[in-house]
Amino acid sequence: MKYKLLAAMAVAALLFQSCATARIAGEIIDFKITPEKGIRPGTIVSVEVLTTAAVEKVYGYLDVMGSPKIPLKYDSSRGVWAFKYMIPVTFAVPKGEFTASVEAVTKSGEKYTASKKVSTH
Repeated sequence: MKYKLLAAMAVAALLFQSCATARIAGEIIDFKITPEKGIRPGTIVSVEVLTTAAVEKVYGYLDVMGSPKIPLKYDSSRGVWAFKYMIPVTFAVPKGEFTASVEAVTKSGEKYTASKKVSTH
């Protein structure tokens, strides 16, 4: 019984340790969009990307035709790449689900992408 408990604790410790350092894609550790649902005119959309130190630039974009790649700025006080934007009140946001992506470029030129679904409902 004592050995089973020790084994279970060791497995749990390994799982928690691996979760803390798990990467989404290569050098991208975490990627957050707020809000993920209910996006409409007037909504302030925030994007935060946590990367390794090897990353030199991060871009964000929607996977729709004509969407530009927007450079994110590095916030050294929080250690994340960030972008905040208010959707213009006069803009007609099409209803549906979209894929938002980020691309991290390392100092050696390697590119890594991560994606999330966002929706208007």
